[in-house]
Amino acid sequence: MFDKKLAAIFKRRRRRCRYQEMRSRRSVTFGAALALALTATVAVSASPAGAVETAPAAIPADCSRDVTADLTAWFASVPDNSILSFASNGCYRVDGTLVIAHRSGLTFEGNSATFKQVTDGSELINSKKIRTRNVWTFGTSTNLVVRNLTTVGANPHAGQGDLAYQPKFEAQHAYFVQGVNGMVMDHVAAYDVYGDFVALGGGVANFTVRNSSFARNGRQGWSINGTNIVFENNTITETRRATIDIEPPTPMWPSKNIYIRNNDVGPGRLFFFANVGAAAPMDNINIVGNRLHHKAFVMYVAPPMGTRSNYHVIGNVSDGPVSGFGSAMVFKDVQGLEVRGNSIPTQWSHHLSGVGVQRGADVSITNNTFRGAAAALRDRGDNVDITQSNNLVGSVPMGIQATTREIGPTPKPPAA
Repeated sequence: MFDKKLAAIFKRRRRRCRYQEMRSRRSVTFGAALALALTATVAVSASPAGAVETAPAAIPADCSRDVTADLTAWFASVPDNSILSFASNGCYRVDGTLVIAHRSGLTFEGNSATFKQVTDGSELINSKKIRTRNVWTFGTSTNLVVRNLTTVGANPHAGQGDLAYQPKFEAQHAYFVQGVNGMVMDHVAAYDVYGDFVALGGGVANFTVRNSSFARNGRQGWSINGTNIVFENNTITETRRATIDIEPPTPMWPSKNIYIRNNDVGPGRLFFFANVGAAAPMDNINIVGNRLHHKAFVMYVAPPMGTRSNYHVIGNVSDGPVSGFGSAMVFKDVQGLEVRGNSIPTQWSHHLSGVGVQRGADVSITNNTFRGAAAALRDRGDNVDITQSNNLVGSVPMGIQATTREIGPTPKPPAA
């Protein structure tokens, strides 16, 4: 359905011969940049082929009782560099947390099995244990693969409603990963959790989530920290808070080489991309080729000064108009920013800009379509070397905004 919608969008664009000539200059350079961003890879080691260990028949695979302890004991008995194979289409009730720590080379072959929480964890009594009762926790391990399985939480109100977010249970994630080097999650799913679908803590490197589905939760969609991180070819929808969140709690959690690309994103509350938190260094953040459906493309990047660099927002498409005031995308204190070839509608009556930048350096805003926007760029002041060119703005008819370049530092705009 998503592909059909996109095809219709592009078909309508091609019919607008008035604008075709305006945009022809973009095709060669933008196409090459987009192809590079979509195909760039990070090193993720595959799990070595090992012996297949089948889940014991004594562990019920019909969700008839909690099997957290049974599965944990089985995991511990399996040697590293093994394939753990679950019952085909089985259902494993997990009212605790499945912890995988200090392991190497394990592949979790789900065979379309479901891992389901039934209780909300209140039976654990301790408030911290209740709040952090993940379904899966992966820690201090190397070269893991998780594939072909589904995780279902216990949130009866998961989604965009007010009741979806419950502080008591907000860190009950489907998949929590910390201190892992080398991990692939392929064809997994998560639904109805109180926390995030995927949450990456500190020390994660060479991690990929691909070809997976996520719907209905109580907090962020994907919370990301780490180095060489890829989320690609996934669907994600009905997130209660930000769809993607990079919000380190400490300066000791740096992030580098992050790729969010070619995902289909459905409705959700708050930002599409939120990036605040502590003064942890961040570099080479790439938001590329994503398709937003009934979801406004709103980005908010406001780190402590001097900590974040080289952000690339390229070739994203949204059909959900941005409302409110200010800008669809806000970047503060980013050194090296490229916003290119995006198609982002805004509500024309709100006089928004496509991108707002403050205290930035080496900024390029080019070849975007900001339908309904008053301007492509809002200069919030103290910027150095900031350029916008070949951007379509306005309603009907649209027009290319005149090219501007400021060496800076640019003045702060007067207070409204």
